[in-house]
Amino acid sequence: YSIVQTCEWLVYAASELARLLGMDERFKELRVLRERVKHGVKAELLELTSIEGIGRVRARALYAHGFRSLLDIVKADERELARVPGIGPILARKLKEAVTGGKPVPKLSSRRGLDEFLTLSEA
Repeated sequence: YSIVQTCEWLVYAASELARLLGMDERFKELRVLRERVKHGVKAELLELTSIEGIGRVRARALYAHGFRSLLDIVKADERELARVPGIGPILARKLKEAVTGGKPVPKLSSRRGLDEFLTLSEA
């Protein structure tokens, strides 16, 4: 555990240096790397691990079953999510609530639609 914590701190320090030196692209890359180190995942799983209660194991299971983004979770039926190993009906409901803020979701066909929905639900 301490190795991961040390690595996370080193990447954080590097990202702060990049920010202070105006190296915006490096800063963004290092922020992503820090999240990857923190969660122990590849970049493809970062969006899923941003959901409370989803770590690398559940994120990998969701990804393997075709749920690769927040939009996929929003569009999914709770029963579909519950069929993923390690999820179950209670967590499936919590996932939907976490992603939608507990609000009914309009039919979404694109990433833009999800972004608009999430922006409106935060207001």
